[in-house]
Amino acid sequence: MKEIFKEFSEVKGDYIDEIPGQNRFAYGTSDANDCFEVEDIIKHDGSYKGSVIRFYDYQTGKVYLPFEQKKNISYGRLIFIDNRFYILQVDFNEGIANIYKYYPGEILEKIFDYKIKDLSTYNLELVGLDLHLISQDSETLEIYYPYRKTVKLAGSESVLFIDDGKIYINRWIEEGWDDENDMAGEDYKYYDKLIIKDLDSNIIEEKLGSLHQSPDGTWWLA
Repeated sequence: MKEIFKEFSEVKGDYIDEIPGQNRFAYGTSDANDCFEVEDIIKHDGSYKGSVIRFYDYQTGKVYLPFEQKKNISYGRLIFIDNRFYILQVDFNEGIANIYKYYPGEILEKIFDYKIKDLSTYNLELVGLDLHLISQDSETLEIYYPYRKTVKLAGSESVLFIDDGKIYINRWIEEGWDDENDMAGEDYKYYDKLIIKDLDSNIIEEKLGSLHQSPDGTWWLA
């Protein structure tokens, strides 16, 4: 019989995501709650069942679990830098956000931790190119690791990555909206600009285009 598909060593029904920068591993989590949503669940219900993160190896079919499932612990989006995966683990039992360096079957190392009470869990995530732990809302970017810094943002800006003290941002632009009729006018336009800021919130450069990351890890302006 013709083989239509392959199976991993464990089949759990996870939705798996690719991790830009490499093509060997994908990953899945047991739920899709963000850190601030988990915090709200704990405040409302008293506890959270805990999330599980799994790595899926396309070469061998093996499935790796860097952590066992534990109550009140959740995970952020993974990133890949210099042949290592970086995992954000938020442990509401201990009140600590941990950053781990990981490679399936080879290395699991905690490199930093931060007290949850000293950060915002809203849009809390790891970003590259240099490894940073950040949170962001409509007005501010908060950088926690590897240094502490607050940077001003416009309401339409979203931080993508930080490299060599420069912050790379997509800003959406909307022109020609008819406020009186609450609809797009005849000359309506919607597009993105790339904004590059320094750590003092100054704009260094801006240009037309939307920056996105391809599966091989390369960033492209479209």
